[in-house]
Amino acid sequence: MADNTEEKYEKLWCMLACIGAAVALMAAGALSNWIILVLVALFVPMAFIVAGARASQGIGILSVLVSGFLVWLFAGAGIALVMMACSLPVTIVMTYVIKKRMPFYYSTLISCIALLASLGILILLVQLIYKTDLMTLLLGHIESFLNANPEFTKLYYTTYNSLLNGGAQPIDLSAVLSTPLDVAVSGLMQTFTVQLAMLVPQAAMFCVALFGLLNYVVPRAIVKKQGVAVGTVPTFSQLALPAKYGTWSLIALIVAFLGMSLGWRNFNLVYAIIMGFFSITYMIQGMAFTDWLLKKKINSASGRIAIIVIIFLILQLFGLNIFMWIGFFEQIVKFRKRQWISQG
Repeated sequence: MADNTEEKYEKLWCMLACIGAAVALMAAGALSNWIILVLVALFVPMAFIVAGARASQGIGILSVLVSGFLVWLFAGAGIALVMMACSLPVTIVMTYVIKKRMPFYYSTLISCIALLASLGILILLVQLIYKTDLMTLLLGHIESFLNANPEFTKLYYTTYNSLLNGGAQPIDLSAVLSTPLDVAVSGLMQTFTVQLAMLVPQAAMFCVALFGLLNYVVPRAIVKKQGVAVGTVPTFSQLALPAKYGTWSLIALIVAFLGMSLGWRNFNLVYAIIMGFFSITYMIQGMAFTDWLLKKKINSASGRIAIIVIIFLILQLFGLNIFMWIGFFEQIVKFRKRQWISQG
């Protein structure tokens, strides 16, 4: 009897801690700016999944609703409604997946599908609440920021145009300050409108793949430490994509590239979406393969991860995604699989 009471209190405290974490994240975003809000909102469902997986699916749903009410108090009904509606599908699905101890690859695939559903809900709610589409809302925030920071906007506009023209001449500060703000804002918005039409869908699919993975492995690891029985997950160095993934991804990329090259309608968007999804999945595999190579010389897991992160950050400074190509090469050659077969 005492054990049951203690277990109930542990579940209650876990739920309250998860609600506190979710509300704190949303508060940090809502009280700063929309960029921070978007970033922190990506991590919020993990708290609800932990609450549900630790206790029950009903507790996970209750955590979403309570957090939504608290967010409404300081951020308004719009943000609270979007948070609840987008978090509920992921929370319900991933709570079920973790409790049923489903296999790793099915779990991550289901998690990605749930995030796609949440993305669709987000697009629909933005249209209903703000009477505009998501891209227009995003561009509106960018334009407001540019108008609110005239010196930065003029300098960015002048520097950007200078780089387009070769950047041979030094930038004249007086010329920068004399640039009309409306000219600078208009010029930058034309550029951003074209660029974001490709970058936003690609970034969305990047996040779907990445957080599809994180929404499973992070809550699973947390509740496992609290004594909940969970499914097995391969070590990072053993993480590998399914056997046919390389073939189907290559076919999808070729079709998307041909459609874009031939000018088929909306295929530039299709190509951006496919590239966003495959780049993150192959990047993760490339990191896993690198970890497998480092493991032969370095026993410390934290040391290997630190090396991989440092390499990744350095490569990002030069705009390189070497890990993606390493992961793609490994998918074709299957070097680790060959080694495991030869050793086993």
